[in-house]
Order: sequence, then structure tokens, then C-alpha cells
Amino acid sequence: MPYSSEWDAARERIAAWWAGEDIGRPILHIVVPSGEEVEFPTPPDSFEARYTDIDYRVALTEARWRSCDYVAEGFFGTYADLGPAIVSAFLGCDIIFQETTSWQLPIVEDWDAWEPRFNPENRWWRLNLEMTKALAEAGRDKWVTSPNAGDDPFDVMSHLRGPERLCMDLLDRPDKLRELSDWLTGLLISLYDEQYRLLQGLGVDGSSSWMPVWSPGRFLAMQCDFSCMVGPEVFRDFIRPPLVALAKSIDHCVYHWDGPGALPHIRHLLSISEIPAIQWVPGAGNKAQTDWPNLLRLIAAHGKALQICCSAEEVLQLIEYIPPRLLWCGVGGLSSREEAEAFVREVELRCQQKRTYTLPPPDEPYWGEEWYRLPRPV
Repeated sequence: MPYSSEWDAARERIAAWWAGEDIGRPILHIVVPSGEEVEFPTPPDSFEARYTDIDYRVALTEARWRSCDYVAEGFFGTYADLGPAIVSAFLGCDIIFQETTSWQLPIVEDWDAWEPRFNPENRWWRLNLEMTKALAEAGRDKWVTSPNAGDDPFDVMSHLRGPERLCMDLLDRPDKLRELSDWLTGLLISLYDEQYRLLQGLGVDGSSSWMPVWSPGRFLAMQCDFSCMVGPEVFRDFIRPPLVALAKSIDHCVYHWDGPGALPHIRHLLSISEIPAIQWVPGAGNKAQTDWPNLLRLIAAHGKALQICCSAEEVLQLIEYIPPRLLWCGVGGLSSREEAEAFVREVELRCQQKRTYTLPPPDEPYWGEEWYRLPRPV
């Protein structure tokens, strides 16, 4: 069977969850060791080849898939992972590869001298399509292969120009950035569309992303890392409009909200009705996702679901103060199918207990958690 051993039933529960229905518990994306002895392929010598060698990437994906078992709404997802913010490379940036990450070198010295043009013969775009196709063909009825085009216009511009200079451009060239943002938004939608059509033609069931979330239709993990460098007014006037347009272009999405530096945008982010779910990530050195109950409750008060990666114990904590129908939990720390299935039964039993969930008024200010307070009210 593809994905989890009862995928047909799981996909129905997920579709119901996206439709706002109560399935009686949170969505539980559970991946445990398969117990199968799996031989992983030998990595190529160069860092670049570890990202770009299609045969190696397919073999590595196969090994990772075989090494795991999938329970409840668990599945294995993959995509042509050429590194973060890849769309800037599709527009001409060179990629620097390292062992565990990559980045792009800025190429724009003057926006007026740079032509906003996408070349469909760009090396990285062609490689992205070829790898996407190879992964989908190898993963038929095994894993979900997804499009690799989840960037935000301002993250793309940040890589093209450099984040510090882009901040100055917001002051010096706001109209130019709005024009470029509109063009990039249209490009991002068209790049996603092309990959999605390719994958559907190859029989891929629904879509996912780097985020462990599945949709029966078109899914996008949205984010804007650049937003941490600007104030709420810039988020409202520049970053929010393309987020709305991107969210409208697909069936389902989750916004990857990354780090305390992004908290000042809470009101403008939560006001986007087209974004139905939030993944709050506190960032390195901060408390875990579940250690922000006030923030999570405020997000839920706006009717938005929460995508949380946490332990089994933390799931049991979450369902005490967040309605289970608003939770998609990526559950870690379980060691076997038997343990995972027992955990699912425990969650179902606990969710049958009557509770009254008291969420804050949506317009209540977020003042921080008891161990972490913002330097000023938001």
C-alpha cells in the first residue's frame, strides 16, 4: 500500500480536516522506523553532486522511504531539493553548495538595469524538472513527490539583491519593488502550475512540500524569511499582498512563521483569511513549539489551524487547550508501529472526553509567554 498502510482512509480524514470537519482527534503524521535493514547509497564526492546527481537523489529517497513505516496520516514526501529559495537560481543566481545547505549569490546591482525575465532553459530549472520527474516515476505508490516552488517574492528579491540592500530599496524604490513583487508572484504561480501538472500526469496523489503536510489538491508551504527584517507597516503594505495572491492560487496552504523576529507581524498575518493554518517555529535557542501556549491559543482564536512538530507527550498537552480539530501534529519519538498505534488509540480516547476550550478574544494583544516577553506591545 502507498504511504501509510491504510492510506485510503487516511486521505479521507485529511480531506475532511481541510474542509473544517472534526475527525475526532488531531491529524497525526507519524513516521517510525520500519525495522528493515536498508543500505543507503554512498554520497558523491562533491557537495554539489550530492544535491544535483539525480540517480543518487532517487536512490537516497528510496532508502529513506524504506527505512520508515507510516502510521495514521503518516506518509513520505519528497521534492527536488536543490537548496532553499531556489527560484532566485532559476533567475540567474549561482548556487554555493555545502554539506547540509546551500545559498545563492546576489546578481542585481541596479534594479533598472536588471531585466525581470525567466528563461525556461535555465540550468537549475531544467534540473529541477528532471529530478522532479525522476522522483515521481520512482515513487509511484510509494511517496508523494511535490513541486519545488514555495518561495515568496521578497525572499526571491532578497537573494537577487541581498537583504540589506533590499531594505534600503524599500525606502528608495518602493514602487519598483511593488512592480517586481507583482511580476514574481505571477512567475511563482506559473512555475508551481507547471510542476503540478507534470506530477499529476505521472499519477502523484495530491501534493505536499518540505513540510510534512499533505493535501488532496495543490498545497504550498508559505513563508517570508525577509519579513523579520522589516516592520509591521512594511509587512502590511508590501509582503501581505503577494501572500494573499499566492494563497488564492492553490487549494491549501500553511504559513511557516519563523522566529520571534516575525512576531510583530502577528495582526497582519492572522488577518489573512486565505491562509487557514500556521506553523509556528520559535527558532534556534528558543523554547519548543509547544512552550508558547498563549501564542498558539491566540492563533486558534482566529480560527486558524496549527501545524506542530512535537513529541507524543506534547500532543497530549496540546489537546488540553487547543481544539483537536485545529491541530496537525507531526509526531516524533515513537519507536515502532505497535507503539504508534497504541498512541493513536490513546489520543482518540482522550479526545472523547468532554472539554471546554476557552480561547482568548481574537483582538486580544499578544503579550508573550511567561518566560519570554516582547520588548514592546504588539
